[in-house]
Amino acid sequence: MANFSKKLGNNTSVRKINPVEIYENLDRKVETGPLRPIQKEVLQKWHDDFKENKDIILKLHTGQGKTLIGLLILQSLLNQEKGPCLYICPNIYLANQTCEQAAKFGIPFTNFTEKNQDIPTDFINGEKLLICHVQKLFNGLTKFGLGRGSIKAGGIAIDDSHACIDSIKDTFTIKIPNDHTLYEHIVTLFEEDLKKQGIGTFGEIMIQDFRSFLPIPYWAWIEKYEKVTELLLQFREDKQILFKWPLLKNNIQNCQCFVSGSYIEISPYINPIELFGTFHNANQRILMSATTMNDSFFIKGLGLSKESINNPLTIPNERWSGEKMIIIPRLIDDSLDRISIINHFAKPLQGRKKGIVALIPSFSDAKIYADQKCNVATPENIYLEIKALKEGKCDTPLVIANRYDGIDLPDDACRLLIIDSKPFSESLADKYEESSREDSEIINVKIAQKIEQGLGRSVRGEKDYSVILLIGSDLVNFVRNVRTQKYFSTQTRQQIRIGLETAELATEDIDRNTTNTIDTLSELIRQCIITRDEDWKTFYEERMNKNNEIEFKIDITEILDIEKKAEEYNMAGDFDKAINLIQNITDSSAVNKSENGWYLQTIARYKYNISKTDSNKIQTSAFRLNYNLLKPKEGIIYKKIEIIDNSRVSNIKKWVEKFDNYEELLGSLNDMLSLISFEETADHFESGLHELGKVLGFESQRPDKENKEGPDNLWCLNDNDYIIFECKNEVKDKRDEISKSEAGQMNVYCGWFKNNYPSANYIPIMIIPTKNISKAAAFNLDVKILRKSGIKTLKINVLAFFKEIEKFDLKSLTDEKIQECLNMHKIDNKSIKTIYLDTPFQRR
Repeated sequence: MANFSKKLGNNTSVRKINPVEIYENLDRKVETGPLRPIQKEVLQKWHDDFKENKDIILKLHTGQGKTLIGLLILQSLLNQEKGPCLYICPNIYLANQTCEQAAKFGIPFTNFTEKNQDIPTDFINGEKLLICHVQKLFNGLTKFGLGRGSIKAGGIAIDDSHACIDSIKDTFTIKIPNDHTLYEHIVTLFEEDLKKQGIGTFGEIMIQDFRSFLPIPYWAWIEKYEKVTELLLQFREDKQILFKWPLLKNNIQNCQCFVSGSYIEISPYINPIELFGTFHNANQRILMSATTMNDSFFIKGLGLSKESINNPLTIPNERWSGEKMIIIPRLIDDSLDRISIINHFAKPLQGRKKGIVALIPSFSDAKIYADQKCNVATPENIYLEIKALKEGKCDTPLVIANRYDGIDLPDDACRLLIIDSKPFSESLADKYEESSREDSEIINVKIAQKIEQGLGRSVRGEKDYSVILLIGSDLVNFVRNVRTQKYFSTQTRQQIRIGLETAELATEDIDRNTTNTIDTLSELIRQCIITRDEDWKTFYEERMNKNNEIEFKIDITEILDIEKKAEEYNMAGDFDKAINLIQNITDSSAVNKSENGWYLQTIARYKYNISKTDSNKIQTSAFRLNYNLLKPKEGIIYKKIEIIDNSRVSNIKKWVEKFDNYEELLGSLNDMLSLISFEETADHFESGLHELGKVLGFESQRPDKENKEGPDNLWCLNDNDYIIFECKNEVKDKRDEISKSEAGQMNVYCGWFKNNYPSANYIPIMIIPTKNISKAAAFNLDVKILRKSGIKTLKINVLAFFKEIEKFDLKSLTDEKIQECLNMHKIDNKSIKTIYLDTPFQRR
């Protein structure tokens, strides 16, 4: 071998440590060019100011080359002989893509192969960086080792790190399906505790209703966790537990548990991320993030310090990237609702050259797309389906459930993106937190973040473009609501504003030409993705360059840091310190009533280890503030509706007078009515029905939610006249009959009402798509049925009533005029109880 060092004299070769210089010396493929200016700036900033930091959050717009930046930083660490370096992707698909990029740029790397799953020697020796997906490192049987037995790493870069948080959380979560023996054992163990939290919901769980779930109360879990541990131990070799058991076996007492009709979920209140020593003890951890993301969730998800959150590696005033035509079809015309959009655009078309993709919250929402012959991606085939789109096989729209990150759909792979309905979490723990903290900034930031992740799927670079349709009333309401808009980035809010202007232009076109509304929408889409209309492009660029949206400072870093520290104290058995930290939050004026209840429940959980009596008192206070929380063991008695004012007209006037103008009133009314839809979740539907009762001047309650027993909704029309509602809006549209269990539930709720209001008159109403009663079922009383058609007519009449009173001064409406309008639009007491309802048909 030729020894070229003899010819170098004193100029012996030195390994470069500046990543900019490293790039210049790589044996890159011809197709690669120089570093982009922004890449060079970020890399130089890392080298000058950040290379000694343990934790670095690297924030850049999509398509700015974060992957190459991360690879070069790791290569610099290797050149400095800082030890083994690891590049982690959220999935195998992106890990393979990263390997291709590393090869293209000439960066030496190693990876796992199908034949060899052992840790590569080149990685251990610090000779090459290792590229793999997140599950390789984060699992209970990881080859990288746990705790003190973990492999020491010099540097770790996590790509799309927000996507990885969910995967890592799943690593600590045991899910036991309802057909597993262990499911029955745990349900039996906690049956009485669960029934006290909701007898009706427990009944739904027992008939395997996948939408229904209940939390096991913390006091029951603390008392019985040793029995749960014994049960889990018996099945620790089963695939549902095998990879989780090493992480949770000594920490079951600090877990939370939820029981649904589909599965049982067990997870810790905070991830013990320190068990993964390779990550936890790495000399440097680089978390790569989009500029739209709020990185505060790294505190609890990955154990980062709040100092690293507040000091990211980013470029100030980075220019916007990509072109998004965000359209809310419903704003163009009311006829462009969710169903009409899906029916028109989500259809196969032979020879289509540009991909159509729909993002939906869960697989249960996929049926309408499957009926249209769309491809519904599964966890097993999703990357093959995306690969097909990238290869130009775009005939059939692709539907992706509950994946708003970790997916790239650049260029023609997706020119039309449909985001259908507001995202929600799949884990039961997250669902419970979302329902219990509805007005929380933390929850709203999470939702906005998911939406922004979705918006970024189809625009993957500076020159990429896409039309994005937002459908589903809950999503539209969240995006349009001034109260929740502030949770989006300034760039996204400006894109939404551009979309609103675009909708106004389209509406004017309909008014002038009286064209078909769907044709107007289709022409808008053509202007962006087919004809590439120059005026549109100029309009978009001009508006984005003049973005004057206010940057709202939503700082949740401090509160998440306190939550994390409190859980750590609790796990260590220092309950007083844990309580004091959370008490500081409840003592502040920053939290609202329901949030205060949430934190009081946390204090009660900590307090249970010190005093069961005091814990129950605190839990009672928490429940009084927030009915979504756990019903305490004792101390809650049902509080009957109190008739404060018998005049519903007076109550309507009070509601009207809350608003400064008619536009504000109408906006609030439309938002509320949109919830009363068979497309909505049960909680949203029941919430909308509750508010409708108050809008119509009735006293309104949600007994099942507020007291964990009784019907879903209760209206008091006057002091001796009531309506009880049992809502089955989530059952399938084509359901042909009412089941025995549903009829039984209605009978139980009628009995509940008679016990609590023995001398009152009432009408029991079941809200469900069918009026046919199964042969095996029967109602004990004269139950009425409210179907889609009745709901639609009722909503039309309510809207017409308030449009009628628009003609008058809101502040000076007379009682007589309001009653006249109620009668005219058939929402008087008698009509409410008759004209919208069907009589059930008993099958023989």
